[in-house]
Amino acid sequence: MDGRGGAGLEPELSDSIGIAVLFPQNRSLRDPFRLVRGLAQRFVALGGEIRRGAVAGFDRSDRISAVRLVGGDPVVADKVVICAGAHSGLLSKMLGEPMPLETERGYHTQIMSPGISMRHSIIWPARAFMVTPTAGGIRVGGTVEMAGLDAAPDYRRSKITVRRAQTALPNLRCENFSEWMGHRPAFPDTVPVVSASAKVPGVFMPPATGISGSPMRRQPPG
Repeated sequence: MDGRGGAGLEPELSDSIGIAVLFPQNRSLRDPFRLVRGLAQRFVALGGEIRRGAVAGFDRSDRISAVRLVGGDPVVADKVVICAGAHSGLLSKMLGEPMPLETERGYHTQIMSPGISMRHSIIWPARAFMVTPTAGGIRVGGTVEMAGLDAAPDYRRSKITVRRAQTALPNLRCENFSEWMGHRPAFPDTVPVVSASAKVPGVFMPPATGISGSPMRRQPPG
């Protein structure tokens, strides 16, 4: 569609945008926290137990038998799913089956008082950002960096992404906002891993993938 058609769908779009593509099947979640909390509550209602703790190691003989927690009782289990996102590589290493898993660190700005309202998510791959309406305002995200699990966040990236979003949404204000950085799990070839362990019976590896081809491009700050 041309810029006029885009403005008809999203009136806040800049007049400088001459062409846009609509993905009618694209979906976004307005309140991810509410969904995760609901899933956890449903799990407990069905008889599940949630235990929190840092993993110290695993017990096994011919197969997995328990997960040992720091400062807590072990969790006895004959089946274990390694499902800790970008931290899954640390757990698989404890089992003697290291994975070439890295973290793609993504930056986001949650704007509670954006001064505008939106009907759709907007993705601009060439400028490496996306804007999504949420239950708490508007979320701006984009770019990734390869800096490991321990390095401090570089929130210059968040500020740059907001400035880029304002080129598409000139009335967007960044007021009453929070910045955060999350760890996306990624393999070098971006191919997911969904498999039983090759070395420890009873252990299963979850999906973990990179995001090549998305708007979260690897770009230096600046």
